[in-house]
This record gives sequence, structure tokens and C-alpha cells, in this order.
Amino acid sequence: MKREKTVDGIILRRSPSGVTSTNNNPKSVHLDDMMLTKNMRRSTTAPVAKPARKPLVDISIEKPARPKSDPTPNPDTSNDLDRDLAGTLNELNIDQFEYPPEMADSDSESVLDEKISRRSERKRLKREKKQKHRKRRRVVRICILFIVLALVGTGVWFSSSIIHNVCKIIKCDASNIWDVIGGVTSPSTPLDADKNGRTNILIFGTADDDAGHEGGNLTDSIMIVSLNQKKHDAFMFSIPRDLWVKYGRACPSGYQGRINVFYSCAGGVSGNPAEDREALKESIELFSDILGIEIQYAANVNYTVLRDAVNAVGGKITVTIDSTDERGILDSSFDNFCGKTADERRAKCPSGHFLQLTNGDHEIDADMALSLSLARGHEGALSYGLSRSNFDRELNQQAVLRGILNQAKKSGVLTNISQFLPLVDSLGNNLRTTFDVKDISKIKTLIELAPKINVNEIQSFDLFGEGLFISDMVNEQSVIVPAAGTFNYSEIHKFLQESLNSSPLHKEKAAISVYNATETVGEAGRIAKLLSDQDLNASAIGNTDPINAKYAIYDLTGGTKPETARTISRALSNTPTKVIKRSELPNNIDDDADFVVIIGQ
Repeated sequence: MKREKTVDGIILRRSPSGVTSTNNNPKSVHLDDMMLTKNMRRSTTAPVAKPARKPLVDISIEKPARPKSDPTPNPDTSNDLDRDLAGTLNELNIDQFEYPPEMADSDSESVLDEKISRRSERKRLKREKKQKHRKRRRVVRICILFIVLALVGTGVWFSSSIIHNVCKIIKCDASNIWDVIGGVTSPSTPLDADKNGRTNILIFGTADDDAGHEGGNLTDSIMIVSLNQKKHDAFMFSIPRDLWVKYGRACPSGYQGRINVFYSCAGGVSGNPAEDREALKESIELFSDILGIEIQYAANVNYTVLRDAVNAVGGKITVTIDSTDERGILDSSFDNFCGKTADERRAKCPSGHFLQLTNGDHEIDADMALSLSLARGHEGALSYGLSRSNFDRELNQQAVLRGILNQAKKSGVLTNISQFLPLVDSLGNNLRTTFDVKDISKIKTLIELAPKINVNEIQSFDLFGEGLFISDMVNEQSVIVPAAGTFNYSEIHKFLQESLNSSPLHKEKAAISVYNATETVGEAGRIAKLLSDQDLNASAIGNTDPINAKYAIYDLTGGTKPETARTISRALSNTPTKVIKRSELPNNIDDDADFVVIIGQ
């Protein structure tokens, strides 16, 4: 066994591997603290001065707490211990001796410790203060970064140009950028709606940006778009520009006249955004009274808006031409778009005319979309397929709007605020709305609603085709008036309320005839009442020859009224509905109803 080296009974050991002394001396020893304590206890209670540093390696000692009854070591005894320890360590070739801090227990040592403690406390407080400043700067940097990321996340750089043009389109203060930023970064909020949950938007189309156009301030295109933001359905219909109405105010043409004059009479198309906005609000009141529906918002667009909208969604849209002429449509008044040179004309107008489209789907550019929206078979122009003039134009305008919405859904331009606002930047001088800066969150809802609506299921109304309007002469002018009489809009109110707010079943308005093929008297009447209780228009007709089935349901509409067919089937034990021609009805039944029901054995 290896013998340990000792000094006056104190065992000296080398430092354990991995332990480094405070003075980085590899020749370090550890004192057996229990042996050291025994030697100190042999000293007297006289105060001891701090021993001078002697050349010895760093010695790590954990001094146990001295009991209160222990006497203070005698200075002479302590000095003898120091001399013996120093001499012995020199013999062992140990370079340096240093008392550990735990052994310093004199008054001077306490004062020094207190000074060191105060200095350490000051350093600690200074360090904490610096840390607080660093945290505060970090918070500020994070806040700035958050704002930047919010703007980048929306993909919008709010230049002064964008803010200025946004505040032309909606009511806001261009000098307060934070109102616009707050609206863009805030969550979407629901659109204003009527009691049935419908949001109705009045859209005017003008030619005020066409310098050579006579009557550019007239609203030759008037359309209503009705949305349900919960059901995600949409309707659109146009209002005849020549409808004769009372203005309720003095206008250049008098107190009554064509409806397309009213917007400019109220101060619209003035070039002043505030005046245009007030004219739109006044127009909302007039059109709400005429149509019998609440209109929440209004907008005025011109040629530039239409072109920019088509270009924004990719430059091409798909429209469906459905003309009463088997050839489609033609209006030669737009041939100036073909170009000036022969090569340009051959490239753009291979058929010889710019606006010449067959029935069916066509992919068209912005110029073609504008021409189609304006075409009505102008006088002196070679044309066909536009025999109803303005009424055909209104249907084509709806087809163009469908095409824009459908392409916007595919491209994501009008469904993303980050791509929509740059488009708004270019429309500042050409688009007016009744939206306010506080409505930006509602505009976001409108944009987000677009991809949720199935464009192919948007329903259109032709009010003239429904027989609600007729042509007439008023003050020796050819105009349009309600079929119920001039200024009598009651039938229009009734039609729109039913069409916009009724259930799909009620909108189909199907007629149902019920026949009894049993020996039980009154079965046809009983089943007719059963169907009527399901909100169906059913009538008991009479008896017919027996059939080998409990019920037989015949659909004579070609499947165009599916909700009625489903309702009849559910009411009659889920009996399948057969779609047949009227000539195929059994038992030689001759009936002009939409559905025929036979009650069998």
C-alpha cells in the first residue's frame, strides 16, 4: 500500500483528476479538513491575524462550522502550525501555499469580505440593469418586426400612392395610414345584410373614361348582385336603363325621366370621390324603393375597371354565348379593335369582324370583354343575335361578370387581399364605392366569399323576360315601364322577394296532378292534401285505370325541378321518380302538369 504524506498529522493528497486549482498549478494538494480542524481546536481564543500568503499550491478545504463553545485559536499556536506546514511542504517540493477563503475569520478578513460583497452586489445590479435594457430593446425590435411581418404577410407595401387611391375608392383619410393598415390586418367581419341574410350590391357602369363617348356620365349598365354569406349563393339581375321613374328631386330633365340619368343628377361622375360617394348613397335609396329590397352597398365602375379586372385575373376569361340566333352574335361597330394594318387585322379578326362569336364557350381578352359588355346591335352596324338590344347587352354583361369571378377563383387574385390591393391602386380614378375605412374588414369578407360561391350556380333574372316590364311611350319618348303600370312596382317587389328569399322548392313552382287508380274513394284528395302539407302545389284530378304499384311518380320537366321531385318521393315512401315525355304517360293521361302521381294497389 502506498504511504500517504503528512504534515503534523495532516494528510496531504494530490488533486483528483479533472480538478484544477485556482492558480492553475498542477502541483496541488488537498488537506484533510478534519485533521486541520483538530489542530486549530488546540489553539487559544486570542484573535489571529491573517497569515501571509506562502508558496503552496491551491488547497481546497471545506471548513466545518465552528461550535459556539469552541475557543478562538491561539496566534502563537497558529504561527507554529504555519511554519511547520510550510517547511514540510517545501521538503515535498510544493511551489505555493494559499489559505482558502473559508479559513479567513479575522476582523480584517470580514471587512474585506464585506467590501467584496458590496462590489459584487453593485456589479450584479449593473448587470441586471443592462439585461433589462437589452430586454426592452428586444421587445421593441420584436414589435417592429411583427408589424413588418404583418405587412409582408398580407403582401402589401403601403406606399403613399396606394393609400391615396384606396381613399378615393373608400371613405378614409389618406394622411392616416394606420387606419388603412389596421383595417387590412384586422380579422374579417360580416357584411351588412337584410333580415333574410342577403347582401345586395348596386353596380353602375359608366363610360366617363371614354373621352369620345356621348353621355359618358349616364349609367347605361345597372346591375344588382345579391349574396348570402352563410349559404354561399348568389343572384344577379339587371335593371333597364330606360326605365321611367320619378327622381324625387329636380334634375336637368325634370322631376322624372329615364333611370340612367339619376346618378349624375345626384352629383355622380363628378371626378370628386366624396361627391360620387354621396351620389351612390342617394341612388341606393331610389333603387331600394323601386325594387322593394334593401340595398347595402353601391359601386360605380367604368371601362378601365372592366379592362383592369380582366387583366388582373390573367388577361383571359371564359364566357358563354347563348344567343337566340343560331349563328351567335355579331356587332361590326367594334371592328376598330382589329388594328390598322392588314397583318394586325388578319391576326385579330380572322373572320373579318372583332366581335363575332358563335354560341357556346369562348376565351376572350379584356378588349373583347369590354366590347361584349357594350354590344347591343348599334344602328348602322352589321349585327345579329342582339335583337333585344339593351336586354341582350344586360345578359352579356352578366356573362362577363361570371367569367371574371370564375377566373378570379382560379387565379386567386380577387380572393387574396395582398393581390387585390395592388389592383385597387390602379383603380383609384375609376372605381367608387360606398364603403368606409371601417368597412375594410367587411371588404375582406367579400373577397373571401368569392371562391366559396359556385359561379355556375349563380342565378340570373331577366325582369323583362319575366313580363315585369314592357315598352311604352312617355312624353313622346320610347321608354320602359312596369307591366303593372307606370310607377307601379308592386309585382316587381313580389317577384324579387320570392325569388331572392324563398326556398328552392318554392322557387320551382311545380304543378302536381294526382290520380286515383284504387277502388278506395277519395284517395286522390287524401294524397293531394298530403303533398300540399309539404308546401307543394298538388291537385286531385280524378280516377284512372289500375296500375301494378303502390305509387307511380312521373317527372315531365326533364329533371329541371329536382327539389320538387325529391319532396314528392320522400312524402310517398321514397318512391323513385321517372323522368318521361308527356306522350309517354300511362292510361292515356293527358295532363299539362309538371308532375303526375298515380295511386295504385
